[in-house]
This record gives sequence, C-alpha cells and structure tokens, in this order.
Amino acid sequence: MSDHAQVPAGAHYRLVVEAAADSNVLLRLLEPFVIHDVLPHRIDVAHANDALQVELEITAAPEIAARLESRLRAMVPVFDVAMACLRSAPVLTAA
Repeated sequence: MSDHAQVPAGAHYRLVVEAAADSNVLLRLLEPFVIHDVLPHRIDVAHANDALQVELEITAAPEIAARLESRLRAMVPVFDVAMACLRSAPVLTAA
C-alpha cells in the first residue's frame, strides 16, 4: 500500500465571529471562504447591540480551517473568532 492510499476527508467545524454591525461586513466575512473554495453548510447571523454574531459550519481540512480562522481574526471589523471542531475527519482508505 502506498503513502497515498490514505486520504483524510474534511472535518466539520463551527466558526463563531463577532464583528461590527455594518452592511459590508457579511460580504467581507465570506470572501476568505470563496478564496479557499469552502462552501459553508450553515450560516446564522444575529444582530444585537451594534454587533453581528455570525456562526458558520464548514467541512474543511484542518489546515484550511485554521487559515480561515486566522484570516477572519485579522479583519478590522472583527472583534473575536472562536472555532470548534464538531467532528473529526475520517480517514478514507483507497481501494
């Protein structure tokens, strides 16, 4: 069996982003997902006290999820980002 016989599938993550309540923020928060070709499974947005709370659920390789978290955290209108792994990636064995 070669080293390429085991291919990790994406793990499931939840990212919770708190950001300034601005009409342009949602679009800016989604840009990194487009760049990394990650389509969120679920997006939930709440607006309260001059802030947005955006919850996104994604499937991605761990390094991509970490990069997305870093990119979101670096954005000026973002106050905080929390990421949790909901389900680890299974290892698929090639036939």
